[in-house]
Amino acid sequence: MTVMIEKNTWRDTWAAFREERGRGAPDWVAELRTRGWDRFEELGFPTLKHEDWRFTDVRPIAGGSFFLANRNGGAPAANLEGLGFDGLDGSRLVFVDGRFDEDRSNIDHLPDGVRVANLAAALAETPELVKPHLGRLTEGEDEAFTALNTAFLDDGVFVHVPAGVELPGPVHALFVTTDDSEPSMTHPRTLFVVEDGARATLIEDYVAIGDGAGFTNPVTEVFVGKRATARHYLIERGSIASYSVSTLYVDQRTDSDFASHSALLGGALVRNNVFPTLNGERCMSVLNGMYVPRGTQLHDSRMRVRHARPNCKSRQYYRGVLGDEGKAMFTGRIIVDEDAQKTDAVQSNKNLLLSDDALVETKPQLEIYADDVKCTHGASIGQIDEQAVFYCRARGIDEKTARRLLVFAFINEILDRMDLEPVRDRLSAIVAERLSTV
Repeated sequence: MTVMIEKNTWRDTWAAFREERGRGAPDWVAELRTRGWDRFEELGFPTLKHEDWRFTDVRPIAGGSFFLANRNGGAPAANLEGLGFDGLDGSRLVFVDGRFDEDRSNIDHLPDGVRVANLAAALAETPELVKPHLGRLTEGEDEAFTALNTAFLDDGVFVHVPAGVELPGPVHALFVTTDDSEPSMTHPRTLFVVEDGARATLIEDYVAIGDGAGFTNPVTEVFVGKRATARHYLIERGSIASYSVSTLYVDQRTDSDFASHSALLGGALVRNNVFPTLNGERCMSVLNGMYVPRGTQLHDSRMRVRHARPNCKSRQYYRGVLGDEGKAMFTGRIIVDEDAQKTDAVQSNKNLLLSDDALVETKPQLEIYADDVKCTHGASIGQIDEQAVFYCRARGIDEKTARRLLVFAFINEILDRMDLEPVRDRLSAIVAERLSTV
């Protein structure tokens, strides 16, 4: 009976969405939404019996009564001061409670041919750029939250960089959730297309104002053309009571270079999926990320890197620092297809526990069908090296400062790989603040 009530609640919400917000959408978008809902009903919410979710209980989401944020139109007022990155030059798109805020966005001075817009505007104004890509990487996926995002597809970010063009500054997409007396949900959809020989960077930044128990379910599709370079940042700064499930799909073509940088810093339950496919020869893919759960937060990172063509390289570097009763899960999977000879793949997950009550589960995996490859994986879980602490104290550094320095040095290897200095500096400050109680 509980399951039926939950399903009916979600079904009623989707039916209301289709009738209210969904009206007037092109037929192909309406069909995409319907296929997404049908797929979601087929899959259902994952349970602890699902191998990929056996450490992450999503019943608070499945059984939650979330309403679609800001159902009545325009972006509400919110104080966004201090939410950006000092010194970051580039375009900025602001969404407040799921609604695009044009007044606080800045999309000026773009190179010829570049299109940066909220997705709803792009669907209305340049559907010829959106239709060939939207939903292409998510179709048929066994991911319930991806299907749910497609069912509620409404708005998000669209970035299209034509062949041979370099976007001089990053696109910063700021998604703000305000405090509300009722739990709200948003399903942002992002489409990031970097054509042959182009270069671009996109930052997805999810921030909560207040302590609301909202649910954010973003899905991002990234297309990296031949000889193109793309950088993607995901920064999760939700409230202590919020829930987030984010999924990134990437399609890389010949000689392309892609890097993903993830920073999980907030939320009661945060799941981050990163699924790149190396679909051309001589691709390079780097997945770099960190998670810093505190209190009773749960941060779950799942990587799935598929090598589909020969002579490609991939690197996964993920580190976690866990305190209090924080929990983390890491699942890293490298799949090497039969035709992907000469694959060179490395996967590394390292974790530092600052409390006896902190818990981490790590599961590195290799699935190899080719016979001429070089693949390595490894994971470690440990505590602060007391000999290193003694070494610092012997040189006049007090114990508390010594521990902070060692923990920061551990996580700083992830920060150092981030290309954007303003983002790196801000994340360093947030991490340093988190470590002030070590």
